[in-house]
Amino acid sequence: MKKLCEEGQLDKAIHRLNLLDEGGYRVSSSIFYRLLQECSTKGNFQIAKSLYSLIIKSGFGTDVFLGSHLIRLFTFFGSLTEAYHVFCNICKPNVFAWTAIISAHSKLGQGEAGFDLYIKMLESDVKPDGFAFVAALQACISSLSLKQGKWVHAHILEASFESDIIANALMDLYIKCGSLVDAQRIFNRQITRDVVSWSTLISGYSINGHEHVAMDLFHQMQYEGIAPNIVTWKVYYKRMYPRRQLRS
Repeated sequence: MKKLCEEGQLDKAIHRLNLLDEGGYRVSSSIFYRLLQECSTKGNFQIAKSLYSLIIKSGFGTDVFLGSHLIRLFTFFGSLTEAYHVFCNICKPNVFAWTAIISAHSKLGQGEAGFDLYIKMLESDVKPDGFAFVAALQACISSLSLKQGKWVHAHILEASFESDIIANALMDLYIKCGSLVDAQRIFNRQITRDVVSWSTLISGYSINGHEHVAMDLFHQMQYEGIAPNIVTWKVYYKRMYPRRQLRS
């Protein structure tokens, strides 16, 4: 089985597991987890569906751990229908499963539905963690809903969750919703600012027509010892060489 996975012959591996299941052999969840990992890099949508069918057949269709990874797998292949089907079959979804399905909706262009799922998660008495908050913010970004984003922000403050990842997601939300004042306020409150924080704010000022502010921040970032990444270099080249394009 391991050799088939390493060789990318996932269809043969699934076929062999089907034979084992029909022969009464109990396939462990760890084997399915390994196949899910391999499928995300070497598989395709049809193989993912076959794997899911086998997982259901083997009695793991309600498993929250495998279900969360299946949601991410179907999201990777762009199938929101399959991802939601997996979620609905999970018995007592935990915060990881809720985060996965909220992220699936935001990544596949259904931000409003993703935000509704965030509300349902709260109503189910599942306490959000940092990743769930980021997923909820991404849903608001997907639908460009500043009102909903501020509502999630209020929850984050109430829960006393502070991290660079959440701060960067909040900045991205406010920038894409046109509220640079709020984005700057988040940036100012950060104790430690990484290159993503700087680049998010710099890019925000640039795309909103404040390139002079973006350039000042670009130089300030380097003065504080943070090396630019591709995003900040693009802003710099756009300002200094407007007729040239920086290749990524």
